[in-house]
Amino acid sequence: MTTRRRLLLAAVAALIAVVVVVLATRPGEKHGTALPPGAATAVAVGANGKVVVGGQGFVVHGSDVARVQGTVAAVTPTGLAAATVFSDGRYVPELVPGARKPVGDGDALARGVADVPGGGAVLVADATRSGRRVVAVMRYDGSGHRLGTTFIGMRDRSLSAAGVAVTRTGAIVVAGTAYDSSGSSDVFVARAGGAPRILPSGADGTVARALALDSSGRAVIAASGRRGGRSKFIALRATPGGALDPAFGTRGVAIVPGAEEAFATGVAVDEHGWIVLAGRIDARGTLVRLTPSGQVDHAFRSPPLPNGPQLSVAADPRGGLLVVGTRVAGPRERVAIARVR
Repeated sequence: MTTRRRLLLAAVAALIAVVVVVLATRPGEKHGTALPPGAATAVAVGANGKVVVGGQGFVVHGSDVARVQGTVAAVTPTGLAAATVFSDGRYVPELVPGARKPVGDGDALARGVADVPGGGAVLVADATRSGRRVVAVMRYDGSGHRLGTTFIGMRDRSLSAAGVAVTRTGAIVVAGTAYDSSGSSDVFVARAGGAPRILPSGADGTVARALALDSSGRAVIAASGRRGGRSKFIALRATPGGALDPAFGTRGVAIVPGAEEAFATGVAVDEHGWIVLAGRIDARGTLVRLTPSGQVDHAFRSPPLPNGPQLSVAADPRGGLLVVGTRVAGPRERVAIARVR
């Protein structure tokens, strides 16, 4: 077989592998749930395939739609959501449905939520404690009662969470961004009850945006940072001990090359360790797939995606991906969900 023929067959296979089914976008299209208008911000998929979508003022769980006061930061496969609401003169995190309580010394912003094996949940929020910006980790039982709060902080850095995940053994993993006094930033990862560890990316101004765990319990973090004068998609993978994984990318970091401005907003990992970064490249919604070793999969072609400011992505346990975003048409915003196979 000639080289040209092999390349042609590879391209055809890549196109076949990417099948997009838009579940709800434009008026007149049918879907099992009447998705509300507004911007979408988060997605998760349950083991039974039920899709959970969060957005500005709403949570959709299968055919159920719940209204919330604030913007949803994250959702879980069981239908829980983390949102920030204004209550009694301050911003507080809320575990939807219905569990809200101040944390720290002032305003606190919800950043992520995860289910806990056996029941319950953990929510993370940016908070202030003793004048320092820290991450609050709040544990809840299956009835939504808060069991306790721990704080993750660094003496010389301000921290902001990007997400939280829980391993199969119940260990809580938090990732986010650490800012120093000059404004420089790096990614951090921590386990609740332990000290955070800085994960240098080698790019300027690196900001973490999303967190997922692979099947081995390793943290995979989607971030953006500047290299060569442009913002790049960055993926970092940390070992369960919190160090950069030398088997991934270049000493634990994969920086996606390209001449455009790229900003990552989501990440998903399938059962085989393949990683998909979601975000925007030159104002276009885009997916980039990485191999388990952190190399760009050039055979993967991103389908057309919503043109709103943020894309979130989740792996479907039955196969494929769910991508949620916002279709903007003039003053109107509509939730758009795409299935990528």
